[in-house]
Amino acid sequence: MQPTQDGKFCDYVISDNGPKVFRETVNNDQREGREAVEAIPLLADTFSIFVARKGIYFVSAAQPTVLEYFDFATHKTKILVKMDKGILGGIWVSSDDRYALLPQSSDSHQDIMLAEPKR
Repeated sequence: MQPTQDGKFCDYVISDNGPKVFRETVNNDQREGREAVEAIPLLADTFSIFVARKGIYFVSAAQPTVLEYFDFATHKTKILVKMDKGILGGIWVSSDDRYALLPQSSDSHQDIMLAEPKR
């Protein structure tokens, strides 16, 4: 579970029927009103999400080689980078949103790649 920078919401993943992102409003340290974030499809795995200041970076199950971004202000998603191999096992984005660490998996080994998303 990850709170947004302004502390107004909490975003988290539930894996009942595949990993899906949910959001709750935070009022006086109490969470309420769970809603699925419909603009974000099922995730590649439960670690394929990173909540940043202005949005959520994620990898969907439908496109496991693509890093996407959901913007809190516009409620729209966009593709940031396409990789040759699947992005699995968690992602990390720098605090200035300029760099992303994307673990990649292949048949016999795993690599961690540093990628600069297109803006």
